[in-house]
Amino acid sequence: MLKLTLCVLLVLGATAINVQSSIWTSRDQKALAQIHSSGWGKFILNYAELHMSTGGILSELNSEIEKLVGELEEELAGVHHEYNRRTDVHNREVARLEQEIQDKERELFNAHDFYDNVLIPQRDRFAAQLEQLQENIAQNRRTLQESTVQRENDHETFEAQVRRTQRCYWCHR
Repeated sequence: MLKLTLCVLLVLGATAINVQSSIWTSRDQKALAQIHSSGWGKFILNYAELHMSTGGILSELNSEIEKLVGELEEELAGVHHEYNRRTDVHNREVARLEQEIQDKERELFNAHDFYDNVLIPQRDRFAAQLEQLQENIAQNRRTLQESTVQRENDHETFEAQVRRTQRCYWCHR
């Protein structure tokens, strides 16, 4: 839009100093044709031709175009300002998120390190201790069973001896 406006100003400036169309180069004529093909450009050129044909003052049109250019430049500056502001907000958010990602990656690394260096060896030690405890329990049960059987045998022997002793005692009495 800004280029179009500048082209129109050049064309109007050229017509304002009465440049004849025979002096125009083919490039100038192409630019004029391109301006004629756009909506605003056609409107501005028709307006300029109307002013020239009616004897109107072209400076009025030039001042209006300059106002329009000024307004467009202000609007463009506002757009650039808003773009820069939003870009800054975006960049701060990206930096914050990248820091969070780095923090989480560090936490993940530490968790893996803790898992690999502490928990897995501890699990292996616990598994070995559990296996040893299970073997001890099985051995204790076998020993208990053997002791129980031995005690029962000893008790039967003792009772048999008590009975013999009692028989002997009753016999000698």
